[in-house]
Amino acid sequence: MVTGDHPVTAHAIAKALGLVTGKTQAELTEIGDNETDPEVVVVHGTDMANFRQEDWDRVLAHKEIVFARTMP
Repeated sequence: MVTGDHPVTAHAIAKALGLVTGKTQAELTEIGDNETDPEVVVVHGTDMANFRQEDWDRVLAHKEIVFARTMP
């Protein structure tokens, strides 16, 4: 999902629409599960401007991705 919404809002909308079904790192930490790899990643648009190839590799390895605060 790609949106201009705030990351928290974007994640909530993606969950409500069924676009993401897994958990983010923050959700796993919240429930005390530090051993499971997150299935969902929420990426802030301004972070992408500084991404190197290894950052893209890490993000794109996730099953479900939400890009938030993006600009056209």
